[in-house]
Amino acid sequence: MSRQINEVSTPSCSEIKGMPAYIDPRCLKDSNYDKKSDIYSLGVILWEISSGQPPFKLLTPLEIVWKILNGFREIPAKNTPFQYVELYKKCWDKDPSIRPEMSLVINTLNGLRNLSTFINI
Repeated sequence: MSRQINEVSTPSCSEIKGMPAYIDPRCLKDSNYDKKSDIYSLGVILWEISSGQPPFKLLTPLEIVWKILNGFREIPAKNTPFQYVELYKKCWDKDPSIRPEMSLVINTLNGLRNLSTFINI
């Protein structure tokens, strides 16, 4: 069944699907998500880009969920520019109000692209 464009639906994560390392901890607790949940996931992806490996790669999905719910995050990869680390840490912050808007993420990444200290991946 389709829905009309003007219908309002409440986003929900009641059926967790996908890779738990990328899921906003709020979705694991209260089943709600919003654009800040996407920013959280982007932060994890930014970390993965700099490290060259998936997050918590040696853990089971259940162990990953436990880590995320208890505030654990991966450590920055060696030689990652400070500004890049700060960006993804803000993106994956436990508090959604700390997470930046996408426009700030884009502006920060564009600024970092021109830094001579940024390592080509």
